[in-house]
This record gives sequence, C-alpha cells and structure tokens, in this order.
Amino acid sequence: MDESTKKAAEIKGEVAKPAAQTNVLDEVVQYFRDNFGEVDPRALIEIVPMGYPVTIHLIRPTESRTHLMLFTTGLSSKRMNVPSRLTDYALAELFIQLPADWKYESSQTQWQWPVEWLRRIAQYPHDNNTMLGGPVTIIANDDPPKPLGPNTNFTSLLMIAEKSLQRTDGETVQLYRVVPIYTDERELEIREGTQELIRSFDRHDVPFIVDLDRPSVAR
Repeated sequence: MDESTKKAAEIKGEVAKPAAQTNVLDEVVQYFRDNFGEVDPRALIEIVPMGYPVTIHLIRPTESRTHLMLFTTGLSSKRMNVPSRLTDYALAELFIQLPADWKYESSQTQWQWPVEWLRRIAQYPHDNNTMLGGPVTIIANDDPPKPLGPNTNFTSLLMIAEKSLQRTDGETVQLYRVVPIYTDERELEIREGTQELIRSFDRHDVPFIVDLDRPSVAR
C-alpha cells in the first residue's frame, strides 16, 4: 500500500452525518443494534475520502460479549452490478468481529488493516461497476497472497453472506461476515471447495471471530 493510500485510510471518530441514503442506511444500523448490541454514535470516517463513500460503525464489547464488531454502511446505498441469477446479492454490507482489546482507533498499521480492508472491499464494487460475489467468496491480498497486515500471517479474506435483512422498501441486504484466513486455507478451498473449508472450521471448533494466534484449519 503506497503512502497516499495509507493517508486516505487514516480514520478519526466523528458523529455520522446524515446522507442522501440516510433512511436505508439507518435500517442497517438499526438491524445491528437490535441483533448485536448498542452501536457507538461515533463512526470511523476517512480523513481524506477516496472512492465510494463508506462509513464504518462500532459495537463495543460488554460483560456478556467478549469481542467488538465493526460493520459498514454505504455499500448498500445502491445496487451492485450483478447477473440475473444473483439479484439477491445486489445489495450488501460487511461486518467483522475482533478481539475486545483491538485498538481500532490507532493509526498504526498493525491495528488498521481490518478497517482498511472493510473499507476497500465495500468501495470496490461501486468504484469498478462490479459485485462482491454470491453466497461465499474469497479475496486474496495479491498473487501470491501477502499478509493482510504487519502483525498477522493471514493473507486472504473469506466472506460469507451469513445474515440478511429486508428493508422497508422490500429490498434484501446481504450481510457478509469477513473472516481472515491463511494461504493454505485458501488453497484448501481451491482444491476441495468452499463447503469443505467451512466444515474444517467446524471440525476444529474454530470460531469466526478474529484470533491472530489461531492455528490453520487446513493443517
């Protein structure tokens, strides 16, 4: 990532501003509030906006919830360019679950990569007139894949349309869980398919919450 990209990816806490799509995006925020917990009123905003406007929201840990959650709004502001067989996946948002002590507001790259990747993935379809994919997709960091950040050996991102919400306008928004994975896990998916990779997570009893020290389920 070059310096201009790093600069654009810096974040600061700001109260989310109303936008043209405020009603439909508010429905996304309300869904996360109802199903996961109170959403912090301060959103993570790009200092120097680049690409399609995306906001990242935070749900803090509690005594009963030992992780924090980041989720996007903005991607579902308009439909992605999808083929007719995937019309149910034309609208989407992303979320990721991180350890409770993750320093998401730090400017250091070791803490920033989940925020940067959420924003980059959410901007990509509208900046390039394309789509995220169907029910499950994997995004690799280059070819051959390189680490997503300086403090991890994860090189790719598994994205699962795990949940969905139906807006009041009748549209369905897919909510993709973003799960960092290792290169050998990506290779397992290429060889044996997505379902085998997901079954491997189940067999090893590995949750989808990010754990920098977790073993690979492909070994």
